Amino acid sequence: MKLRGFWIFLAVASAACSNELDLTTTWKDVPIVYGIISRKDSAQYIRVEKAFIDPSTSALVLAQRPDSIYYNNVTVQLRRPKRNQTIILERVDGNIEGYQRMEGIFADSPNYLYKLLLQRGEELEGGETIELTVSRGDNTTPATAKTTVLDDFTFVSGQPADILTINEYDRDVRISWVPKGEAAVYDIKIYVNIEESTGGINGTFTPKTLVWEVATNFERTDRSAARLTFNVEGRAFYNFLKNALSADASVIRRFKSIDVEVIAAGNELLEYIKIRQANTGITSSQEIPTFSNIEGGLGLFSSKNNVLKTGINITGASLDSLVDGSITRNLNFKK
Repeated sequence: MKLRGFWIFLAVASAACSNELDLTTTWKDVPIVYGIISRKDSAQYIRVEKAFIDPSTSALVLAQRPDSIYYNNVTVQLRRPKRNQTIILERVDGNIEGYQRMEGIFADSPNYLYKLLLQRGEELEGGETIELTVSRGDNTTPATAKTTVLDDFTFVSGQPADILTINEYDRDVRISWVPKGEAAVYDIKIYVNIEESTGGINGTFTPKTLVWEVATNFERTDRSAARLTFNVEGRAFYNFLKNALSADASVIRRFKSIDVEVIAAGNELLEYIKIRQANTGITSSQEIPTFSNIEGGLGLFSSKNNVLKTGINITGASLDSLVDGSITRNLNFKK
């Protein structure tokens, strides 16, 4: 469910040239739209950019010019049929909003986004349909899309447990949740919270969180299932720590807690993932088809949600394995 590559792929594809298609004669204004909404977020952001081409200038050069990738006058609106409500989004600079655009192919400043900030009592509702319209004026056809807001969901009680037994040989950790609504695909992450000191056991300890991407693109294949379960191999936990941390005798470490997060995404993201995977095998042509659910444009409009359990501990035996076990004994963990 990693989407950074998706955005780069769409934009580069829209600017690329082909030996069989003369884009300089067939090119037309094509909006590129990206938005993943979540009822957990206080504000929603939609990215709108445009395809660009110049027969005399490299696409990589054009991508660094804000006036080549952003529209000067565009209206972005979300319609909520259930409430009979239409809202025009405000154009903001994502860099000022706290969403700094990474340096790379595209100009990183300004970083224009279109923002929806709902008032208390108007929050997005799980299961409601949201319709997106991007209008460019000049009698052009608007770009449109719609998605269903994903419902909240919960972990199955005790899975994961409040105190985990993690064996480096044969004990798995079970993560189970109750799927809801239109959720189609999931990522599972474990956050391992530790602290480190370079000044000995009595020195100052600095908090550190290690992000373990346990599973990506875990598909909900049986829509009638009352629960979904993913088992995490205990040995994989210790191997993750071994790979994530350096063996340094000058660094003392202490385990603090574990957080577990399951992130759900809608059908549109699942379709994008499947299309990307369908033609990238060894025997494929490597010509990846462009996925889009934007009518009159290119891009992706979908929904996500998540459930997070924090402050999970491990048993004394598990801590012993962390300190003295064969896999992590060189990481200098102390009780």
